Amino acid sequence: MADRADHTPTSPLITPEPPPGPPEPGASTRPRPLFVYGALCAPALLAWALTGRAGPLCALARTRARAHGLARFSLRGRDYPAAVRREGEAGGEKPWVDGYLVAAATAGQRRILDAFEGAVGGRPSRVAVTLLEGGGSGAVVDADAHLWEGDDAALTGEPWDPEVFVRERVGVWLCAIRALGLMEEEEAAEAESEERTGV
Repeated sequence: MADRADHTPTSPLITPEPPPGPPEPGASTRPRPLFVYGALCAPALLAWALTGRAGPLCALARTRARAHGLARFSLRGRDYPAAVRREGEAGGEKPWVDGYLVAAATAGQRRILDAFEGAVGGRPSRVAVTLLEGGGSGAVVDADAHLWEGDDAALTGEPWDPEVFVRERVGVWLCAIRALGLMEEEEAAEAESEERTGV
């Protein structure tokens, strides 16, 4: 992606959404889980999006998961990917996308995640994801994911690699967040080190 300067991260704009109306009678107050497959797979960015700090995610349930019937592609001029529905293998694509199932503790946390993810993927779509770790490993869970609703010409056709994102771009995002005064310099450096070492 040589058309983008290394010092300029591309991130979706987070805009507040109006509060939702009252829940329907008998409806669960816990938000539906959200499957994330891009920038929010980086723990420091997920923690920052939800708490304003790149610290531990102790208050958030995050589980490795796989969504079948999706393909993840790089977007032209962007650091983050887009996922589209695809059945079967075509052109070397895997017929699934690995990511994380995030169980937001509150409707407010879910709105923040939707604002972050929705800037790229539009409205949440229902997906079935298979848990890849923990006591529920192998279980299939009904979740939401923000899938690409834009012009297919914006998709590069190249798979998006989360390891490359962590290695080459997370530090840039954390520096930009720090430069905007949204994170302390020491915290950004510590978070970047943890992302790179997997600590």
